[in-house]
Amino acid sequence: MSHYVVKFCIGGDVITATEFIQDPGSITSSGGVYRMGFFSPNGSANRYVGIWYNDVPTYNFLWVANRENPIFDSSGVVTISDDGNLVVMNGKRELVWSSNVPNNSVNNAKAQLLDSGNLVLKQSSNSSAKDPDTLWESFQHMTDSFLATMKLITSSRTNQQALTSWRSASDPSIGRFSASLGTQNIPELFILNGGSLYWRSGPWNGNIFIGVPKMQSVYIDGYSLLDDHEGTVYLTYSFAEASHLSYLLLKSNGNLVQPYFNQSSSSWGLSGHLGCLRGFEPKNFEEWSRGNWSSGCIRKSLLQCNGTTNAYAFDSGVGCMHWRGDLIDLQKFSDGGTTLYVRLAHSELDEKRHLREIIATTVIIGTLIVIITIWFARRKAKKRVKESKAKHLSGGEAR
Repeated sequence: MSHYVVKFCIGGDVITATEFIQDPGSITSSGGVYRMGFFSPNGSANRYVGIWYNDVPTYNFLWVANRENPIFDSSGVVTISDDGNLVVMNGKRELVWSSNVPNNSVNNAKAQLLDSGNLVLKQSSNSSAKDPDTLWESFQHMTDSFLATMKLITSSRTNQQALTSWRSASDPSIGRFSASLGTQNIPELFILNGGSLYWRSGPWNGNIFIGVPKMQSVYIDGYSLLDDHEGTVYLTYSFAEASHLSYLLLKSNGNLVQPYFNQSSSSWGLSGHLGCLRGFEPKNFEEWSRGNWSSGCIRKSLLQCNGTTNAYAFDSGVGCMHWRGDLIDLQKFSDGGTTLYVRLAHSELDEKRHLREIIATTVIIGTLIVIITIWFARRKAKKRVKESKAKHLSGGEAR
């Protein structure tokens, strides 16, 4: 995990037109779980407004407001504008970022950082109202992090939500990779590199995505994929213990990982390099030797018979699955997962197994030859004994 430069001062959990954040100030959610303020990414002097875990020594920024438009000094301000929007401005009072809620001309709007990590912009037409209307929320404008209770939504009626990677560890602007929920046949998570498919989670079997390890972690209370049967499907999850600090992160290199924090901060990856399967070899050995596996693997031997199915698998929650095209995102699990059966050329089958069969056949044939030889030898010996006895008897009668 990267380390970042963060400056802040302790404040409440609300931003209004009169209670604003001036760099290096910040606000903290009521339970002290999350903090929002100004930060500079690793190796950069640019200033951004973001949300991160409070009281954690290694800062991991979960949401960034002005990711495409940094401030170049420490003069930034986060406040509520005259039209009721949450805005970030530089020292010249120039607009850097806005929640951009249309037709919002409410004087008593406020933004609040919740203990879920969600930043919400609210209004209350009646100051006595207990539940002010939510005008905007950061959970519906996610960046590269998917937090517990967030909803990753795909809808035929509205725009599809997606996680978008940082350009690099020092640049939070939108990078090459995006992750979204696809529902063409059976729901799957997809990662795209630009417009090209980069990774898939495997189908949803009712409980988990079968191609994602660790989804049944003891820390996670459960993943839910809900369909309103009107064109909207969303994925969400929660932790068994609310105090568990963890989230899904789409890294700038396209890997989807799940960092977690405890006494020793660590992370585990949900995608990675597997290597070529048996019967396959690198398409480009020079790239492979440099750790570049993008060209993939090709068959060592051509198939003798043509066919459309290259591999198949079975999952009780999904049923039979088969692949006709390239296998682009295989993973090897230490436990769990689904067994994939890959079609191979006959010449690439297990040579040791054939060797065992050859040895076994040779031994059997050799044994039979020995038995038959011994049988014939004993039969011949018995015949000689009989002939010897017959000669002896005939000789005695002659005397």
